[in-house]
Amino acid sequence: MSVNTIKIGSAIPEIIEIDDIAEDYFGLPKPKKILIVEGVTDATVLENYLDLEKIPKNFSIRTTIMTNKNNHSGKDIALEYFDKNKDNQEIVLLLDRDYDFICSTERTDDEIMYYDYYSLENYFFEEKVLKFALITNDVPKDQRDKILHFINSDKQEILNPLIECSKLRIFRKYHKEKKTPFQLNEEEIIKFANFIKKLDIKGCIQGKNPNLAGSNFKDRLHTYVNQSLEDIDPKLYPQIQDFISCIKISYPTTLIEYFKTFFNGKDSLKFFVELLFYEELISSHIGRISSRDTLESYIFHSDLYKNKVQTIINRFSA
Repeated sequence: MSVNTIKIGSAIPEIIEIDDIAEDYFGLPKPKKILIVEGVTDATVLENYLDLEKIPKNFSIRTTIMTNKNNHSGKDIALEYFDKNKDNQEIVLLLDRDYDFICSTERTDDEIMYYDYYSLENYFFEEKVLKFALITNDVPKDQRDKILHFINSDKQEILNPLIECSKLRIFRKYHKEKKTPFQLNEEEIIKFANFIKKLDIKGCIQGKNPNLAGSNFKDRLHTYVNQSLEDIDPKLYPQIQDFISCIKISYPTTLIEYFKTFFNGKDSLKFFVELLFYEELISSHIGRISSRDTLESYIFHSDLYKNKVQTIINRFSA
């Protein structure tokens, strides 16, 4: 963003870059205390929660912007800002866990905090939050009990294929950090990144694609992944499998553990209801289970999220 994009009387987006612009062009001091989150939704949910609970704050909230930064992620930008300005500002970061703790790329600074799960949306899969969402959607108690039993199970024919999807994204994380024994070329990186970003797990559950051979979710997903990676490089999938097999990873043993920590929550919510339908745990699709519903309502029933916010409040009050 350049100074030319700021017009008099217009609303200024609360991104960390704007503080540099305000200081450089208008001589305005940067906020003394700021909390930096990765995205607009992280900031909006936090602001809404503080408003609902009438909790005052003595710090500013800033988000990151992911353009014109050499393909750096929001997390990368937040960390860069922290390292550059931590001596002059009181800064706390609240970041997605992603696969940082699996790949040992997490930061241990006291001022850098992580969500309890993979990302903000993953709080949906806390049992208390999930149960509230099911009640809100008029799911009868007997069906709710079956759903909770299912998600707390270790059903291998569902869990194992999902873990295979996560392995692909874990590989991408290691590859980005240049910690793999082989490197993809630029074209392969783009193709692979697009594939894992748009993993069609929902389509594999539904089984409506005639090109995906298999009588069940596991077989269809295997066909889908194999075909997609062969189109990039026939050797790629075996190489990824060999690499991941050499890494010590503590894999989830239940579905609920998987959904909390091992896959992006926003993506999980896109196919979770379809999975319940596939398992015949619901007789019709549930309308109000989505990322938007989670962020607008359900997440405020998470005790862990509330505790995380309180920890931030306490940090700035110390």
